[in-house]
Amino acid sequence: MKIHHLHCGSLCPAMGRIFKSYFLPETVCHCFLVETGTKLVLVDTGIGREDMRDPSRLGLMAPLLGLQKNDGANSAFEQVKALGYSPEDVTDIIVTHMDVDHAGGIPDFKWANVHVHERELEAARARNTLVTKQRYSALHVLKDSKWEPFRTGAEQWHGFDRAQELNGLGPDILAISLPGHTVGHSGVAIKQGDGWLLHAGDSYYNRREIIAGDRPPLALEFMKAVVHTDLATTKKTQSRLTELSKNPSVRMVCSHDPTELRAFTSSNGR
Repeated sequence: MKIHHLHCGSLCPAMGRIFKSYFLPETVCHCFLVETGTKLVLVDTGIGREDMRDPSRLGLMAPLLGLQKNDGANSAFEQVKALGYSPEDVTDIIVTHMDVDHAGGIPDFKWANVHVHERELEAARARNTLVTKQRYSALHVLKDSKWEPFRTGAEQWHGFDRAQELNGLGPDILAISLPGHTVGHSGVAIKQGDGWLLHAGDSYYNRREIIAGDRPPLALEFMKAVVHTDLATTKKTQSRLTELSKNPSVRMVCSHDPTELRAFTSSNGR
């Protein structure tokens, strides 16, 4: 399988502007476009075209994320075209979670099957708390989208719970339970040769968080306390990812660390 590494939306979060010396002043929305041979699969969609053109659609999240109005040229939709494909070639989307900077592009691919943890989809549809009203947008949870909810169970991947095989995607693309950030937060593991590439979503924001012995900036710890649904569970997940990072057969990336994105794009992602 070939993986293209996409940057689907530039952000300059409020925390980055305030704590430039302690927090990333600019973050990326790192998404995958996976060529399986028979399908084109997006892992996360980043910011959607319409949200880029009109950030007010995202309410309070737009200024918090530092989203600036633009023409949508770096949306997943436009980047798929730039790679020589028609957006209609995208058959499936797997979202790590439904936050606006991960699921915003779902409406751009209305024909695609959308794989998401069932608890995450339920929370995004309900939006029944002050926090979920901000982090999820009703504009992204369309009734006519082709939802394919999954659940994680007893099957394991490197010690992590994983979902049953995702409908129509085969055994080489797996949804992995990485709880803490949201109620149904999941990673996506993709087989590559003898190893795996794991998209860890928002399990961490900066690779320093999962390097043994390193100490992330206090501002980053504060942000996690505010944003994560279950901070204690997040820390347990990060501890397990630290152990996993020592496994030479697994490479991992998160959604927002620009150094990780640069490392993959400079080496053509493989």
